Amino acid sequence: MNTEEFRVALKDFLRGRDSGKHWGPQARAESEARKAASSALPWALGRQDQDVQARLTEEAQLRAAGIPDYYPILTKRDSNFSVHCHFARGRVELDEIRHARGVMSARSGQRALLAWGDFVGRVCWLAGADRPRGQSLLMQDSPPQKLTVRKHGYFWVELEPEAKPFGAGYPILFFTDKLKDLK
Repeated sequence: MNTEEFRVALKDFLRGRDSGKHWGPQARAESEARKAASSALPWALGRQDQDVQARLTEEAQLRAAGIPDYYPILTKRDSNFSVHCHFARGRVELDEIRHARGVMSARSGQRALLAWGDFVGRVCWLAGADRPRGQSLLMQDSPPQKLTVRKHGYFWVELEPEAKPFGAGYPILFFTDKLKDLK
């Protein structure tokens, strides 16, 4: 092989044969195929909306505290229960289950956890009790407020119209369809 042939072979070897391939139409089709395949995955990379971030944060807090192992999470199938609560940061924070009927009666006194998104749109009642625990009596001077769950997490509920705090007494949130169930 002479010098001229060697120079041409070296030039062909070092030259980028497909130097613009990643900008052409074939590369666009490959990119779209990758995007379609990745959308089938159960997770997503990158920025997510605030609701998804809030749910993931609360789930991480639950797992870190070991709460799902010990406390049952209330779902939309559960009905006719009441929860002790308090007002914080413009929303109602849930404490413990005050009263439950039927199968749920064993859950009374446990931490109240709502399944994410199951109670949106559900009617509930907010009333005040004269004692914090046990068989509290509803206060006669504060009639129950009929409210609808606008948004909620595992530990908190946002209601509409906005719930009004009580001056005295202990707030209790009733998840029931009938006003006569309030006790």
